[in-house]
Amino acid sequence: HRLRQKNFGPDKAREQLEEISNNYTYEYLLVIMNSRFSNIYLNGIRRHKLENFFYPDDFRRLPIKPLKDQSFFIKVVEILQFLYQSDGDKNTIQFLDDKLLNFIIYELYFEDKLKEEGLFHDLLNFVKNDFKNITFNAWIKLKLKYNLTAMKTEGKTELVTFGGAFSNHIHACAAAGKQFNLKTHGIIRGPELDQQNPTLKFAKQCAMQLHPVTRLEYRERHNPDYLAQLQTRFPNAYILPEGGTNKAALLGCKELAQSLPNADYVICPTGSGGTLAGLIEGCDNTTQVLGVAVLKQADYLVDEIKSLSAIAMQQQNWQLLTQFHGGGYGKFSPELWQFCQMMQTQHQLPLEPIYSGKMMYALWQLIAQGYFPEGSRIIAIHTGGLQGLNGLRYRQLIG
Repeated sequence: HRLRQKNFGPDKAREQLEEISNNYTYEYLLVIMNSRFSNIYLNGIRRHKLENFFYPDDFRRLPIKPLKDQSFFIKVVEILQFLYQSDGDKNTIQFLDDKLLNFIIYELYFEDKLKEEGLFHDLLNFVKNDFKNITFNAWIKLKLKYNLTAMKTEGKTELVTFGGAFSNHIHACAAAGKQFNLKTHGIIRGPELDQQNPTLKFAKQCAMQLHPVTRLEYRERHNPDYLAQLQTRFPNAYILPEGGTNKAALLGCKELAQSLPNADYVICPTGSGGTLAGLIEGCDNTTQVLGVAVLKQADYLVDEIKSLSAIAMQQQNWQLLTQFHGGGYGKFSPELWQFCQMMQTQHQLPLEPIYSGKMMYALWQLIAQGYFPEGSRIIAIHTGGLQGLNGLRYRQLIG
């Protein structure tokens, strides 16, 4: 009710915060409010130098749709429980000043006039999946979930997987290994091992053992004979493909698809094809599922997806868009990076230009081109990968 008072400004915000400080003992304070008032509170904190209050920039004006039932408040309790259980572990609460938005779903609505303006309308829903395991990419955890179950069923105690020097998958598997007390091995493309690489540095901090191989050897990662040799070398290991894509991974992605609200279109970035295949499995056959290929010459992925998903073989409600790769995997234009920066500045939506940035840029162009019928309901899936921004900065590819 206080927020309805007239002339509510930074001074009033300071009074409320000071009242909380004087009357309650706490270590963390979680405040959820209308975005207009959040800026007033921020100004009050800064103006009066209330040092015991921390306001992450990533939370500013984050659009959250109010829920009529109690599920939103239950989620708040889960966040508080997570913070309490973290007991101040810097690795687990790093998200407060790093990037909370590892996994985001935005429901995007648009009208005919917005197609002409090239703008999105009403970023309504913010969904953060699984706060209890917020230290690693929650989207990739969906891929890992049933692989870890299969690993346990087979009695394996170690995990072996593949990735490049800045791989999101390596980052996520290393973090999962630390959390679940699993011994992990990363087969890393390229014989040189840069100890200061932020991704590999994090992996080592999580106790992942790194095994650099030549690019020639790395090309054998799908060869059954090579995999058999690896299994002999690591007899207690569960071998997970690059990117985590296999039929077990589809089950987690299918679960996500089944939890989505009704939509006319679901769109996601596509690298190895597992995410797209899982969405095809889980979405209703009246929903069009679009995958934006992030690598060039990606037509071969159509057969890969069909081999993973019997439903993809049978149904025609999906499409792989191969014209938005931006020059190939890991490559991006200045225009794409400017788009990512614009989305962060204007919509508080952090993007990286390797995966979700390409997908959102493609969606932006498709809307402008009139690809979708008027009134279509679109769900765009942000698959994380924000840790990759550190690698891009490390290589001085972005500012």
